[in-house]
Amino acid sequence: MSNLTFQYNPAYIFLCLLVGLVFAFALYYREKKFLEHGRWLPILLGALRFLAVSGFCFLLMVPLLKSIFEETKNPVIVIAKDASSSVTDLNDTVLDEGLANLKNELSSDFQVDEYSFSNDLYTGLPDSNNVKSTNLEKVFTELDELYINQNVGAIIIATDGIYNEGKNPLYIDNNISAPIYPIALGDTIERKDLILKRTLNNDIVFLGDKFSVQLDIEAINSAGENSRLTISKYEENGSLTSLESRNINIDNNDFFITEEVVLEANQSGVVRYVASLSPVSGEVSRRNNRKDIFIEVLDSRQKILLLANAPHPDVSAFKHIIENNKNYELNTSYLNSEDIPNDLFDLVILHNLPSTKKDITAILNRSNIKNAARLYVLGSQTSQSKFNQIQNVFSIEGSSNSQNEVQATLSNAFTLFKISEDLNAEIVNYPPMVSPFGNYKVSPNATVLLKQKIGKVDTEYPLLAFNDQGGIKTGVIAGEGIWKWRLFNYLQKSHYDEISELVNKSLQYLTLKEDKRKFRASPAQNIFKENEPIIFSAELYNDSYEKINTSDVNLTITNADKNSFNFVFSKRADYYFLDAGQFPAGNYRYTAEAEYEGKKVDQSGRFSVESIQLESFDLTARHDLLRSLASKSGGQLIQADNTGSILEIIKTNNQIKPTVYASTRTNKLMDHKWIFFLLFGFLAVEWFLRRYFGSY
Repeated sequence: MSNLTFQYNPAYIFLCLLVGLVFAFALYYREKKFLEHGRWLPILLGALRFLAVSGFCFLLMVPLLKSIFEETKNPVIVIAKDASSSVTDLNDTVLDEGLANLKNELSSDFQVDEYSFSNDLYTGLPDSNNVKSTNLEKVFTELDELYINQNVGAIIIATDGIYNEGKNPLYIDNNISAPIYPIALGDTIERKDLILKRTLNNDIVFLGDKFSVQLDIEAINSAGENSRLTISKYEENGSLTSLESRNINIDNNDFFITEEVVLEANQSGVVRYVASLSPVSGEVSRRNNRKDIFIEVLDSRQKILLLANAPHPDVSAFKHIIENNKNYELNTSYLNSEDIPNDLFDLVILHNLPSTKKDITAILNRSNIKNAARLYVLGSQTSQSKFNQIQNVFSIEGSSNSQNEVQATLSNAFTLFKISEDLNAEIVNYPPMVSPFGNYKVSPNATVLLKQKIGKVDTEYPLLAFNDQGGIKTGVIAGEGIWKWRLFNYLQKSHYDEISELVNKSLQYLTLKEDKRKFRASPAQNIFKENEPIIFSAELYNDSYEKINTSDVNLTITNADKNSFNFVFSKRADYYFLDAGQFPAGNYRYTAEAEYEGKKVDQSGRFSVESIQLESFDLTARHDLLRSLASKSGGQLIQADNTGSILEIIKTNNQIKPTVYASTRTNKLMDHKWIFFLLFGFLAVEWFLRRYFGSY
């Protein structure tokens, strides 16, 4: 349907006609040359001129053509089927045939859209029921987003009503007002079952720590039965080692208990534990008697060598502070001993070294020490000349035999790490250290944390300073007396917190290493769920540490049975990306390889895939929930063997009607090119007739 409107007063149409009539009258009313061909010719020519001029004047009024289009759309009927493993034991043949017949019968009058769902919503009905979690909240939320402002006639959802992720669907606010017709699947009878329902534990623990695992155990209709709880650990070769076992006596039909097990983290990496319950006779399902527990055990301990020229109270003070920090592993040795460990150290603390009688150059060049960070503690036995030669934090010029008593003041320009307000306030009151006398010259790149206060004079001489020496972080404490600071701290506060903070933060800075690898590859996380894709990313750097991706990167994933799976990373802007898909539960190793300037570089590591057992915990269908959903939406609960009744319910529901959509389109009449061709045709015919009959 179309109608015509104008931007100007329609009364101007008469003016357009008048203008056309004036043009035609002026040209042909007194024209005599065409009368010899008959009276019809000037009348025809005048009519053509009248139509052309009036038409052009009419277009100047900017007439608008408004068109209204109507479209009838059938209501949408949504059919969704549960694809989770909690309905896997059902006979789906009858249900599938019923849903197929339902779609065929409804398709003539309705738009029928089919979906499957579990922890997400998928297009089409499922081929199998093997997904291990159900999120009904997400199903209804996504349907709400898909069909917002659309005419949804009904939602038919075939499910057992069991959900183990997301909120209760009864409490979701949806914009879709369509009635819900749940098809009730599953069995509502509670059968005999033991369930290892939930575990509570830290995801990350540190090597050597003890950690607690709490296990929630539920038993249904199993009064008088006995079970045995066993905690085991998967070894590197895939075998199971039993760690602890205890009896579980079930004394009623609605049994619940929480058992706590304390384990020790004695293996670094992602460690897989298994908690299992021995089955009881007549149990409906044994799948929920077992639960995998994945713990990431971090070996973050830094290895520190405390090397002293001779026994000293400072050595004991350092030892007490470091050994109380679980992030450090300390070895203490003296220079005159022959048992300096061959371990690879992250930090070497050199007390009163180098000394006047003992050189340490050979020790610092040892393969297990030469790349370690260094902390020098100067004292009366330190050789100033040798000290000046082996480090670039600061130098001391003066007599090596003289000593000063100095107190500490905090440098306001220090930014390498933060100092607490308590330490800042207390350190100025700490007893004096014994520091070498001389003229101190600080290297330009060094950073001073503590300065020396000699008597009442604040100096710029460093007492504690740091520098990065060719990629090796170096610190210097220019004095003896840490042991006095520790005793004073305890005398004032009854604890060692402030002095421990100073030492630990200094050690933390020194042992923190910058990653200088030119090739890095790692999974997005160390522990995946078995329904999550295994995502990897990789980075390759040139000699200037600029990201490049000119080379191909290959990845090999190996499972516990030594089976390998090979992948190739895809190249993104300046990095590499890989989606390896989903893997079964278990422990895996990976090796990523690339080639740079003719040399192979690689990165290896481990990750684990955690089993999802949510669908095994609750096997009792929740038809009461489905009935409440139907009642709340104005629908009706349908039994699985009676899907055909939905057809009659929907077709007799007068509220489910087609929707007529009307749309309006307005455009200018002059946008239609045929009008210009028509007016041009009037003028062309007029010109031709005048020419043909002797004018012009």
